[in-house]
Amino acid sequence: MRIKKTTGATALLLTAASLMLLSPTSASAATGQTKITLSNIRLDVVDDDGALTSTNNARFANRTLFVSASQPHAFTKFEACAGDEVRIEVVVGFDWEGEGLVSVNKFVDLIEGASCSSEDIDGSISKFHTYSVPQSVVDVAGLKVVNTDEGGSDSGTFRTDLNFAKV
Repeated sequence: MRIKKTTGATALLLTAASLMLLSPTSASAATGQTKITLSNIRLDVVDDDGALTSTNNARFANRTLFVSASQPHAFTKFEACAGDEVRIEVVVGFDWEGEGLVSVNKFVDLIEGASCSSEDIDGSISKFHTYSVPQSVVDVAGLKVVNTDEGGSDSGTFRTDLNFAKV
């Protein structure tokens, strides 16, 4: 039997998915919702040999999620690969913390191996923050993960701007 490392991103994804399944009310039917819009979503992946491919500077379409008292959890996931061996997986989770407050958990994993489908996690980083609503946040610095298991210059940086609005 092979045991796979569980990362923060995987744990958040599983927790959010199970919590969403338990909630009988859809986000569109809730009152007192917070609308969360992710824009300017960027995921830059660097392979250790410095090779740049078209997937290195991945850009994603805007995403909109909702949280509320009846639907307190939401998440979205991004991934990109470079050099056919370095993959970055990102899970961003949102939790409704009460009227006017939303917490954000960002988990970024660097997976490096023989192909983009490898499961060898060589680096992880996470960041937590609580925001008041309404608010717009421009992500200037991003969240960078590096290969901590094997060294080298494999890395990935995730950036997104967030907009929180009451609906």
